[in-house]
Amino acid sequence: MSFPSDNNFLANNEISTPKIDRWRNWFFVLVLLAGAGYLSLKPFLTGWVAGAKIKIEAVVISNLKISKTASVGGDKVVLPPPLPKPPTPTRRVDSVDLMEPFTARAIMARDLASGYVLFAKNEYQKWPLASVTKLLSALVLLDMNFDFATTTVSATGELADSYVAQGVEYRAEDFWLAALVASSNRSIMSLAVATGLTEDEFVAKINAKAKELGMPDTHLEDPTGLDPDNTTTASDAATLIAEAVRHDKIRMALLTREINLADAEGENKLHIWNTDWLLLNWIPNQFLEFNGGKTGYIAVSDYNFVMQVGDGNGHLVNIAVLGAESHEARFVEAKKVAEWVFESFEWVIQ
Repeated sequence: MSFPSDNNFLANNEISTPKIDRWRNWFFVLVLLAGAGYLSLKPFLTGWVAGAKIKIEAVVISNLKISKTASVGGDKVVLPPPLPKPPTPTRRVDSVDLMEPFTARAIMARDLASGYVLFAKNEYQKWPLASVTKLLSALVLLDMNFDFATTTVSATGELADSYVAQGVEYRAEDFWLAALVASSNRSIMSLAVATGLTEDEFVAKINAKAKELGMPDTHLEDPTGLDPDNTTTASDAATLIAEAVRHDKIRMALLTREINLADAEGENKLHIWNTDWLLLNWIPNQFLEFNGGKTGYIAVSDYNFVMQVGDGNGHLVNIAVLGAESHEARFVEAKKVAEWVFESFEWVIQ
């Protein structure tokens, strides 16, 4: 029997590094390289992570900045649904232009919901406002939470007025109705005085109210409209009637057909009709909605009138007529404009 030589034994049983040991060595090498890389990149990575964190926080905070109308439920912020756009008045293809020979110096017809101008003539020409001023005075009285349940003495001084005697006590509520139904100058002045403000202070308030309502071309010098320097435009006057009839107390007064006026003692009794002939149907009309109107007249203004009318389908139009040649003409011309608008436009949801 023979044995293999030492050389052959060594050849068949070679002493070498097992595969698992080779992988372990490479692993340690990679760990060392990774550690070195991390140490060199650590400042960059730390800055990048911090920057990303700040950006994420900024986005979260920005998304939480919502309007006051939003409501919060649980841990979720719920935004209100977007308001639908109002229908837009669109001219009918078969409509014809309004070619009436209007006597009024300025006219405006504007859709309430959209602000769309439906008809205009010299709408930015300045013109004396006259007794339409009383609507602004009425708005200021409401802003001041005036107590109409009281009684007050009528204002003294030279004021053109056929209804109220000066220096006589009346109920404030009767002054309110006389001012807006009969356009009584002494009545609105009496309420202004009863606020405790001077006339200049009250005038400052009505001018501020005009600016607040977006009436940039309106300027007032007295609460009644007797001052010819009380000026406006047809555009501003249409804005005024829109705001005035939004308030129930003003709208209901403008829609009062007649009043019985007496002083606090029940004396000096007078029956007075509203100065608005469209309301009384003395100028016949078939408006499906009529939310009230206000007249105004002094010698330099001729005849003014503002009103709000609707088509019965919720589409309301504010109309201002300034400087018509006669008492009747202002109503006739306002009526013609309104009728033409509802015949010529349809309201379309975009």
